[in-house]
Amino acid sequence: MIDIFAHIFPKVYQKERLSINVDPVVDQFFRQQLVMTHASDDAIEVRLKSLDKCGVDIQALSLSYPGLEGLQSNEAVRLARESNDAIAKVVDKYPDRFVGIADLPLVAGDLAIEELERTVKDLGFKGLQLFSNINGKPLDSPEFFSLYSKIVALGVPILLHPTLSPSYRPDAYESAYGLDRYLNWPYQTGVAFARLIFSGLLQKYPDLKFVGHHSGGVLPYYAMRIHDLYTMIQQRPDSAAGRTKLDKSFLEQVRMLYGDTAINTTESLYVACKVFGTDHILFGTDYPYGPNLGEGFLLETKDIVQSLPIPSSEKSLIFDGNARRLFKIN
Repeated sequence: MIDIFAHIFPKVYQKERLSINVDPVVDQFFRQQLVMTHASDDAIEVRLKSLDKCGVDIQALSLSYPGLEGLQSNEAVRLARESNDAIAKVVDKYPDRFVGIADLPLVAGDLAIEELERTVKDLGFKGLQLFSNINGKPLDSPEFFSLYSKIVALGVPILLHPTLSPSYRPDAYESAYGLDRYLNWPYQTGVAFARLIFSGLLQKYPDLKFVGHHSGGVLPYYAMRIHDLYTMIQQRPDSAAGRTKLDKSFLEQVRMLYGDTAINTTESLYVACKVFGTDHILFGTDYPYGPNLGEGFLLETKDIVQSLPIPSSEKSLIFDGNARRLFKIN
């Protein structure tokens, strides 16, 4: 099995990020995550023990929320390089067990492209991670087009991780019990995915491969309704104003996207399989999150895939075949 969506907090990243004050809410959330000592790059033996116990052969390593977007340009460039280098050291030490996923200093313009090229060509990374917005800027913003051109040229896929908009401030009603993240994050993933389609970005860059965390958020469950409502709106006399004409239907372009398996129930994952197709679903667990030092999510996700009412050949694609093809893992 290949776990394509798992996270790591390198010690250098922890130290540097803790010294930078970005936003009280974001900073507090980051500090809370550091209680997961098994998430660090100095606890790889603990991670490997869990992977062996749960039958995971290879794990892709990426940073987690809050990422680098809230930092100043010079801070983001430095921390991106240090974090990617720390991940590369883990991969170099255990080349048969881990692959690297780059996080980029997107607030630094062309320096993000340079870091992407460095991580892929020099460090051998297999992909990159983007968040659902970049400091409130949507992923379909023209300023990111040069990055997408480079991604296509390098032939690497994109892991899409949810984040909140910087302007979002949940009130007591929404933030109670952590609901702002439980429910808003999958919504943000769905919004980001839908914008990739409606903006025409996927038409402009059809070779981009986006893998949405948590099975693509809310999108699979509302894809057909969005498709039908959009079709209805397009039939109105004034519908053409300010809209990008889609060469393919919304639903057809949804099926150009990918999702992981970090959704926690068989029924939910089955919906994602039907919408994206089992050839566009990749095993991903969200480790190190989950009960029992992350082993809870590893085992649960494995069992969920096993219980899907699909042929064993398609389960094999989800467990590792799709990841090997998309991320070029030998």
